[in-house]
Amino acid sequence: MKKIKNYLLFIIIAGSSFIWDSCTANGIVDNPPPFLQITEGPAEGEIVTLDRVTFVWKGSGSDFLFKYRLMYLDADNIPTTYTDWTQYSKESEISFANLDEGKYTFEVQATASGIESPAIKRIFTVNSIIGPTFSFYKVKTSIAVNQRDSISVWMEDVDSLAGFKIVLTFDRNIVNLVSVRTGQLPSVKGLSQIILPDFSDVRILGNANNTGRFELNSAFLMDFASFPANSLSGSGKVLSLVFEGKQAGTTNLDISNLELRNIKGQLISFSTPKSGKIVVN
Repeated sequence: MKKIKNYLLFIIIAGSSFIWDSCTANGIVDNPPPFLQITEGPAEGEIVTLDRVTFVWKGSGSDFLFKYRLMYLDADNIPTTYTDWTQYSKESEISFANLDEGKYTFEVQATASGIESPAIKRIFTVNSIIGPTFSFYKVKTSIAVNQRDSISVWMEDVDSLAGFKIVLTFDRNIVNLVSVRTGQLPSVKGLSQIILPDFSDVRILGNANNTGRFELNSAFLMDFASFPANSLSGSGKVLSLVFEGKQAGTTNLDISNLELRNIKGQLISFSTPKSGKIVVN
C-alpha cells in the first residue's frame, strides 16, 4: 500500500511539473493574452451634456500598442464611421471635440507580442444642445480645396414653428457658398417650404460670397399631406447649405441673427445658437 501511495504521489508531482513546463514553454505564462481596459471616459450608456469626450485606456503590459475608432449610430443603430481605425501606436488617450448630437460607439483594440486582443466598446450619447434653438450638422466639417460638402441647419426642440429669419456669416476667403436648399424635416411632415431670396440666382450667391454673409426668410405651408398640421415641432433639418473649399484654413459658420415665429406670427424664444466650423485642408 505504501508503494502505491508513493507511486501516485510521484505521478501527481511529475504531472504538475509537466503542466508548468508546458505553460512556460508554449508562452501561456511568458506571453499572456493581451488584457485591455478603458480607465476613463463616459460610462456605458451615459448621456453626456458636452460636445467633447476623453477616453483613457491601458493594457496589462508595457509593450502594448493600441488603435481606436469612433462610430456614429443613427436612429436605427446603423453605424457610420466618425473617426476610422488609427494605426497601432503607444497612444493611450484621445479627446474628441465638436461632436454632433447623437449616439456613438468608441472602440479600442490592443496588440502585444504578435497577439491581438478583442476590441472593447463603450456606447454613449451626446446631448449638448438644449432647445429650442438652431444648430449645425455637422458641427465640424472637413473638406479639401475645391471640394464641396453639405451642412445642415438643424432645429432643436422647437414647438409650432411656422417660419424663421436667419442671418449666417462665414469667412469668404476660406469657403464659397454654392447653394441653399430646403430641409428634410418639412417634407417628412408633409409641409411645403419656401425660401427667399432665390439662391439659384447667381447674383444672390455672388453677393453672399463677396460679403461672407447672407440672410434668408423661410416659411412652411400646409399641404394636403400635412393637414391639419400647419407648423413644425420637434427636431430636424430645415436647411441644407453646400460650401466649397476655397483655400486652406478654418472658418466659423455663425448664426448672427435669428427670429422664430409661430403660426400667429408671434416670436418663439430660443437658446443661443451654437456655431459650426469648416476646416479646409
